[in-house]
Amino acid sequence: MLFKTLSALLILMTLGLFVPASAAADQSLPPAAWYAVLWNKQSDTLYWVNADGKQAEIARPKLPNESDSPYFKISPNGRYLVQTALLTNQLYGIGIYDLQTAGWIKTHQAGNGEEPNLGSGLSFNLSSERVAVGFRSGTFDNPAWRVIVFELASGNPISILNSTDTNAPQAQLSTPDIAYFDVDEGLEVIHFHLIPYGVGGALEWPSYAWAPSSGTVTESPYNRVDADILPLSGETVLAVYDPNYGQLPPQGPAPSLNAVARGIPQIGVNNYTTIWVDGTSYNFNAQWAKGGEYILYWSSNGVSQWNTLLADAAITDNNRFPFDTAITQVRGTSDGYLFINDQNQVYYTNGFTTHTAPMIFQAPAPVDIAYVTPLGLSFTLASLGDAGGIDDFAGNPCPGAPPISVEVNAQARVSFSNGIPLRVRAAPGGDILTQFPEGTDFIIVGGPQCQGNFNWWQIQRLDPVSNQMINGWVAEGDANGYYIELWEGSGSGVTPVGNLAAPNTETGDGDCSLAPVTQIAVGMNVLTIINNGTLAMRANLNDEFPSNQIPGGLTASVVAGPQCNKGYRMWKVSLNLNGQNVSGWISEGTTTQYFIQPQ
Repeated sequence: MLFKTLSALLILMTLGLFVPASAAADQSLPPAAWYAVLWNKQSDTLYWVNADGKQAEIARPKLPNESDSPYFKISPNGRYLVQTALLTNQLYGIGIYDLQTAGWIKTHQAGNGEEPNLGSGLSFNLSSERVAVGFRSGTFDNPAWRVIVFELASGNPISILNSTDTNAPQAQLSTPDIAYFDVDEGLEVIHFHLIPYGVGGALEWPSYAWAPSSGTVTESPYNRVDADILPLSGETVLAVYDPNYGQLPPQGPAPSLNAVARGIPQIGVNNYTTIWVDGTSYNFNAQWAKGGEYILYWSSNGVSQWNTLLADAAITDNNRFPFDTAITQVRGTSDGYLFINDQNQVYYTNGFTTHTAPMIFQAPAPVDIAYVTPLGLSFTLASLGDAGGIDDFAGNPCPGAPPISVEVNAQARVSFSNGIPLRVRAAPGGDILTQFPEGTDFIIVGGPQCQGNFNWWQIQRLDPVSNQMINGWVAEGDANGYYIELWEGSGSGVTPVGNLAAPNTETGDGDCSLAPVTQIAVGMNVLTIINNGTLAMRANLNDEFPSNQIPGGLTASVVAGPQCNKGYRMWKVSLNLNGQNVSGWISEGTTTQYFIQPQ
């Protein structure tokens, strides 16, 4: 298995689209021991509540060209929302949204036939800097999967585990399901299940522990998909079958679970301590509450209900408090637990029973508990940023700017007017990144934003010299004329799909217009001549993410090609990288620079 650090890729792009908030200004979130986020799916609204009631609400941020099946998770500190959804092009998108600044940091598009999975457990690291996401792809005859770690602040992928890697477990068509992003003696370890596609009902699945920094993959003891994990200690609580006590007949493939137990899982060893037994009920969904002092669990024996247990009591000394059957959802907090009944009323208590719990919020419609601050960790988000009105320019023209003449998803170019190049900035009115001469084409991927009497549009262009993506903002024009104009050319802009960059597509034999005159043929040995950075290698020509990053000075054997891809000539090569043989597709170079040369 090779550990890979991924560079910025053509498929990745930062979007400047914002989803309007429901308020007209930033909404403060007073300091609290915990926050919960409730999702009203009828209105697609998110509510922030704590023990003192509702504190804020916003419309759920939507991925550009989102179609269906949105799903999201929020980082432990409350700042970042990671969301997946099916797009209008029937591919899946995944985006990282900054709730503090009210904007998408970066969005990505999954490959054809690939589906992301945000996991059933703690998929963020403890410091809310990274998130691990599973992806399933392939077919039953040719299964594939991968786990990608994204940096939240930048939205960039920083490491990847592929099913084709040497140490990766081989499995049938399966979905990686992130269970626990752990830190073990200072080393980050990602525990994940491999759940076979189209199979359900089981409580245990093959599970693995991947350490991105070292690249090792080992068996993981966290193999129960229903276990609730304390993030700081790794201790779990779960419903189990204890053979020392009676049980009801099994229902389905799983055994009849007659007990609740706790412990830190170990491979090949039953390290769980039973703290409650009820052989007259089917027991499920045990979870920690009140910082680990209480346990909540679901029981069913003709009457289905939630219950509370003492986490530290022995079987003979434990007490169970059954909740009213009208209570439909519960979730533990650092100092108690909250629960919701069938009247959409939200309650919180720090006591063992629900008798004296005050109602903290009356939801206008059914809500789901989408997030609660993980036990032992801190919620640090001080306010929700306001995105209201940023993209609503139809009724709010930008003073001093000419009428809008372009739109998102359009191809445009710098107007031919006075010979002066157009400045490309890091943000509307911000620092200058570069300049585009007249006639330079690009794709508009976001905007407009009104700043300094200009309408600003976010653009993207592939630099044919550096082969790097340029992302920035340009002004549309002023009272004297337009700086940019629509143009139906065939330049270096990367056509977006639903405002997410389209994956590389083969442009056909002979269309290598951005490549240098070839010096290569199949059977040759070539030398990589990258002076700065590395050369991306893709296992398959149209893969979204590189399989490896190749430094300069390595010898490779050319085994196939050429193939033209978006104007560049690609060769399949085989080489030795860090002691292992790897193969994939690399670019020969640009019109001004070779990346490989005959040896």
